[in-house]
Amino acid sequence: LRQSSAVAADAYKGLLLAISVIALPIFIAAEPLLGLWLGDSYRHGSAGVLRILIIGFFFNALAQIPFARIQAHGKAKLTATLHVVELVPYLLILTVLVYYYGIYGAATAWSVRVIADCFALEYFSRKLGA
Repeated sequence: LRQSSAVAADAYKGLLLAISVIALPIFIAAEPLLGLWLGDSYRHGSAGVLRILIIGFFFNALAQIPFARIQAHGKAKLTATLHVVELVPYLLILTVLVYYYGIYGAATAWSVRVIADCFALEYFSRKLGA
């Protein structure tokens, strides 16, 4: 059997490739894609929001690897506790950012949460030796 860390490294490589194929074109072509999908009135104002969300999508997808590793070691309570602990700071950040920046703030708050979640899951996954 291969070491868990070697399997995870291969998973990260494959997932990075798959995510990049999806996310990078959307990030680059956000304005024309939104124009095609929603019409020109949404094209310019919403492209920044889509780009912020794509960054969050990228990290959220990567977080699936440490999440699965933790789950595979029977530590579902750890991930559940982590997500509960993240809730209050997320709601505070969400409230402040939406108040000051509207939809851009909402997108940013979500992306910040999933980026923090990705790093926290990776930290606990490594700590468990998962």
